[in-house]
Amino acid sequence: MKNILIVDDELALGQSMKLYLEKNGSYHVDTVISGLAGVKKASEFQYDALIIDVLMPDISGYEAVKRVRALPGGNGQLPVVAISARPSMKEVFNMAEIHTFLVKPFQMENLKNILDSLCGGDTETPKTETALPEPVAGTGPKKILVAGMEKFMISKIQSYLQQLGFEVIVNYDESDTVSIAAANKPALILYQFWDDAEKFNASQLLSQTQANPGTHGIPCLVFCAKNVEFEAAKELPKDKLLTYQDSRDLLSKLRSHLPV
Repeated sequence: MKNILIVDDELALGQSMKLYLEKNGSYHVDTVISGLAGVKKASEFQYDALIIDVLMPDISGYEAVKRVRALPGGNGQLPVVAISARPSMKEVFNMAEIHTFLVKPFQMENLKNILDSLCGGDTETPKTETALPEPVAGTGPKKILVAGMEKFMISKIQSYLQQLGFEVIVNYDESDTVSIAAANKPALILYQFWDDAEKFNASQLLSQTQANPGTHGIPCLVFCAKNVEFEAAKELPKDKLLTYQDSRDLLSKLRSHLPV
């Protein structure tokens, strides 16, 4: 069993990496959300690798790596995988004695392969995977359709789901959403509630999805910002609503609804 430390203030991503690595490899993973906390952890425990983000609220990942490198003994020599949404940061980290730089979003499998190489490979038998449920209408459980109006929030969902290994289909046009769902047979559909129903009508889409023979039975959820929850509750069943305060809150709540 190899011990990994993840330092990333994006809580949902940190938990996603932990879940994937512990489920698919011989890893125990600790996560912290600040650079200073990461340096403290690295000084107290012996880790086999460090995964660290660049931009954090206290000190940068670059500064944190410098402080880790100053630790005595093996604590200061652990392999470092730096991650960032900014490819330009690679040049900065080249001066900080890191081993690998990954640009977000990245495939979890790629991260695991890097760690396998840095830590000496999968020396233990990975945990047995639980059986996958029967796919919807004969397709795999990996596809998720996300449809709505707000590109910022949808991009957050898309990035998060891709990190978990899902194939994400995004659509911003209400008119052909159900036909796209029927053609792709996703394991889950996420619609965005929009207060202007003339632009995007989640209630109507939900009804059409349930009535269409090609999409009937596919699980659907409607994600809805807290400030329009009252309006959404007038039109949609309570069990279909996923209300949220911000993107982190939404991604955290979404986790329990994802297909196995």
